[in-house]
Amino acid sequence: MKTLKLDSETMKLLDRIRAEADTLMLDGLDFDLAEQAVRELARPALDKVKMTRLQQDQYRWYLRELTGLLAARTGWDLAFELELLLRKWTALGLASDILQAALRQVYTGLVAPQKPGVSSETSALRDSRTNRQPDSKTANCQSIPLPVAPSSATFDSETRDG
Repeated sequence: MKTLKLDSETMKLLDRIRAEADTLMLDGLDFDLAEQAVRELARPALDKVKMTRLQQDQYRWYLRELTGLLAARTGWDLAFELELLLRKWTALGLASDILQAALRQVYTGLVAPQKPGVSSETSALRDSRTNRQPDSKTANCQSIPLPVAPSSATFDSETRDG
């Protein structure tokens, strides 16, 4: 069984999660849309490695669990659950360096932009409806649009009356 050794960047991220109550961009999103956003953010870390179909599915399951935790937990609870998630999937045979890289990319990509005067990392995931000018910290960040939920009011009025 593989044991997990957290790298320094992941330990810093978990400490940050414990210390701050970051607002993530998953609030109010349907789970499928949130999962899609998480997969898009993790894609660069996962594309670096050649994987079998089974491994691709396992990493997809990891990202699905990660989405659930990021949508439901914050602070100490989230940091604890994330460490357990990393340990679980490392024990199941996935590469811990890839798991940790994906976690870091996803979390930093989902941190909501902070109000001016609050010191925090800026998000690579921006709300497409705002026109923000990049500052020196975000000049090289890549913007990833969130998926849009289909409208539920697309059915015909005759089908309601029936």
